[in-house]
Amino acid sequence: METTVVKISQHKLRKYLELEAASKEFDALKKELKNAALDGAQIQDGPLVLQVQEKAGRRCVSWKKEFTDIADQFKDRLGIVSGDAYADELLDKTKPGAPSLSIVVIDSRELVK
Repeated sequence: METTVVKISQHKLRKYLELEAASKEFDALKKELKNAALDGAQIQDGPLVLQVQEKAGRRCVSWKKEFTDIADQFKDRLGIVSGDAYADELLDKTKPGAPSLSIVVIDSRELVK
């Protein structure tokens, strides 16, 4: 049985670099627009509209499984029923993270179609 050697083309590697650069440029422009909008900058007259939207904060519970496993090992010493219940109790006592702001650009001509 013969194995086929797969080659990655130079075209795909160049495309990757172009998209990576465009992504960085996009992130910088997004940050610039958001800061300008928050500072009260006026938008030039035209069909495009910029909105700043606030997204509610959330809790990151990436630690929950590991915490639950450890708490289950020591539940007798901690005086708890289960690690999962203990983690849920802790989460109920914490506040979600800070809200984040994002921008949305809307073409008002698209709204009237």
